[in-house]
Amino acid sequence: MKRTWRFWFALWAGKLITKGLLVAGKKGTTLPGKIAQWFDPEIMRHLSVAYTDGIIMITGTNGKTTT
Repeated sequence: MKRTWRFWFALWAGKLITKGLLVAGKKGTTLPGKIAQWFDPEIMRHLSVAYTDGIIMITGTNGKTTT
């Protein structure tokens, strides 16, 4: 899959936002990914090309669950 300018822009926008949040002392861990997907909805497809050995599973929680 050819990586387009949208992919590279989305990737660097996400990295820049991550650094900006760290400098500002904010957490916002999902914001960079949301912005990257907004710029390039296919970014996960582009990134998954590097992982040919298996399955990529993305999980998460809002931190409010109890056991």
